[in-house]
Amino acid sequence: MQGSGAAADARPAFTHSAFFYDSDTAYGSTLAAFVRDGLARDEAVAVAANAHCTGLLRDALAADAAEVRFLPADEWYVRPVRTIAGWS
Repeated sequence: MQGSGAAADARPAFTHSAFFYDSDTAYGSTLAAFVRDGLARDEAVAVAANAHCTGLLRDALAADAAEVRFLPADEWYVRPVRTIAGWS
């Protein structure tokens, strides 16, 4: 279809990154730095994680946590089609 590429280019890009960690401290500090980079660029930041990981990240972010949308992973990843549509 002509023109569909232009509409897709107008939407902000979505990225997903992964990292390895070996402790709760490493999880919180690594992810907090990544999230703060996104916030500094005025990007919308959403995190889908279990309650334990969400708590670690909230603690690491402190006041910056208010700028992040936290999604419960056990509800968010129920159906792939719904998850993909939600990220869009």
